[in-house]
Amino acid sequence: MTEKLLEVRNLSKIFAPRFRINPLKKDSSVRAVDNVSFDIDRGETLALVGESGCGKSTTGRLVLRLLDASEGQVTFDGQNVNALSSSELRKLRSQMQIVFQDPFGSLSPRRTVEQIIAEPMAAFGITRRAEQRERITTLLQQVGLSPDDMRKYPRQFSGGQRQRIGIARAIALGPSFVVADEPVSALDVSVQAQIVNLMQDIQKQHRMAYLFISHDLAIVRHIADRVAVMYLGRIIEIGPKATVFSAPQHPYTQALLSAAPAIDPKKRARRIVLTGDVPSPSAIPSGCSFRTRCPLAQPICAQEQPPLKTVAAGQLTACHFAEPHPIKIQSSPTPLTTA
Repeated sequence: MTEKLLEVRNLSKIFAPRFRINPLKKDSSVRAVDNVSFDIDRGETLALVGESGCGKSTTGRLVLRLLDASEGQVTFDGQNVNALSSSELRKLRSQMQIVFQDPFGSLSPRRTVEQIIAEPMAAFGITRRAEQRERITTLLQQVGLSPDDMRKYPRQFSGGQRQRIGIARAIALGPSFVVADEPVSALDVSVQAQIVNLMQDIQKQHRMAYLFISHDLAIVRHIADRVAVMYLGRIIEIGPKATVFSAPQHPYTQALLSAAPAIDPKKRARRIVLTGDVPSPSAIPSGCSFRTRCPLAQPICAQEQPPLKTVAAGQLTACHFAEPHPIKIQSSPTPLTTA
């Protein structure tokens, strides 16, 4: 039986320019996230995918309220995150954590591993040195590092080892939800597999939920339960992983999946090449934001923004021409290996 942990409703973020060079020029505000809604169950992984600059990372920060939303609501474990005071939000931080993309910039070079992991513990009342050390020892072993590493500095580790330290810091307080913001994009392929497998092991042990932000479809196919596809700040398709990968209904999702490399030449999809450039987030086209690059575009696409509509069990697509379809699920992908 599923248990809903996170509910996001109509979430939007508008970045206004700090100053306007030409006062006669039209408003150049950037709508980075536009009316985004989704749920995540306890123990589930929802992958958020799309091109660079589509609003994935901003969405993750809005969910954690590292950024304040312009519109919409985030409900975590029954609490309205947007309505919490600073002190109330601070208490919730132990249950909502983040793993950052850059394993080199996210750790202080002046602190030892022990100090880095102990910081959230001290912030939430675990101040006894012996208790901290005991927990840090367990955490380091859990992420595949040695307890002796706690006296070292980040510069003494590889990128993959630094990301393991970042994961240890994120789970130090036993959170139930983690935003993983492209946690393996800066790492070698073999190390990516190690980190992803580690995150899955930790998830199974603690029934942790992930919002996994990535542009790597091979990684997403391995780790996700459901997939949400973003384009210019909007979710244009969302559904179970197997359904989205086997029967994508939005033209953008189809193009995105066709661009993913395949080892077996017989299994390579016909490449769908999109024409034109991605519009500026400060000048999003009317109606369907994808219409300027869409091979199916018709006059209605410029006039009406298509809502997300159900096309299969659990699969929703924002396209005027998407139709309900029978689900044809392909065989499961091979597991990631470290070889």
